[in-house]
Amino acid sequence: MLRVTADTNILVSGLNFARGKPFELLELARTGKVNPTISEALPGEMEDVLRRKFGWNEERIAAGAQSVPG
Repeated sequence: MLRVTADTNILVSGLNFARGKPFELLELARTGKVNPTISEALPGEMEDVLRRKFGWNEERIAAGAQSVPG
């Protein structure tokens, strides 16, 4: 199985926009077609970006984190 490492920008884009390559990558991960890997720093970076740039609250961040495989 193909292992994929995505950066914060790709994952945040995939969560915010239901189109394009970032969203397609999340769908491939959700369906088990690729094996996603993330760095230890990535969850904190994602929370910061989702909160600051997109106005996500804590509840939505927690739900979004559940939808990111890895």
